[in-house]
Amino acid sequence: MDDNHKSNGFLWGFLIGSSLTALVGTKKGRAFLKELSEVAAEIFQDFLEKKNIDIKDIVNMQEDEQEAAVSMDDREDENKNENTHSQNDSPKPLKKRLFKGVRK
Repeated sequence: MDDNHKSNGFLWGFLIGSSLTALVGTKKGRAFLKELSEVAAEIFQDFLEKKNIDIKDIVNMQEDEQEAAVSMDDREDENKNENTHSQNDSPKPLKKRLFKGVRK
């Protein structure tokens, strides 16, 4: 039973890999991907029109989310800096070891 699962995994990997190679590696495959992406863009645009959503609104929402994430990161960095300076005036340098399991 375990051998059957291994052969199924190999078969799926072979099929997916060969399909991706055919799509990306050939002129016909690239043309098909281009056509597919154009059709998908048209379908997405139709969906947005039906829902009365403007693409500019989506872009603005994404920019707002990115700005909020950056400001949160800045606040977290400031809090970390305050905490490290309040705990010790001279922080100890971190020792990085390549092989943690090997003793000197």
